[in-house]
Amino acid sequence: NWNEQIVYWVAIRGQLNIMLRDASSREASADIPPLLYWLAVSDRALHYRFYDSLSRQYLTQCMREYPESDFARECFKEYEMLMIVSFSGSGGIYLPAEAQQELEALRRLVYTSGKPE
Repeated sequence: NWNEQIVYWVAIRGQLNIMLRDASSREASADIPPLLYWLAVSDRALHYRFYDSLSRQYLTQCMREYPESDFARECFKEYEMLMIVSFSGSGGIYLPAEAQQELEALRRLVYTSGKPE
């Protein structure tokens, strides 16, 4: 049921926001990347029902502020999928040069931050 899914994702998103606020206030930086990732996933689930989405902001914050985190790579994969879906159409996938450059810069940031692949 669509209404039950909306209620579920809104509830999860609300709890995640509270957890992010609490983690930020006590400077628990290790907790922040997974919270940003799950906020992006929950926002993507709600995006189809509401006008705007914050997924892109959550994911880029995770990658740029916590590139060494285990979740940075998960955020990159989610972000890459978001970009591909955003630029998909009846003619196939066409990523503009700016989007390709941004993806490559984020890929380098996340995959060269000292963690083995």
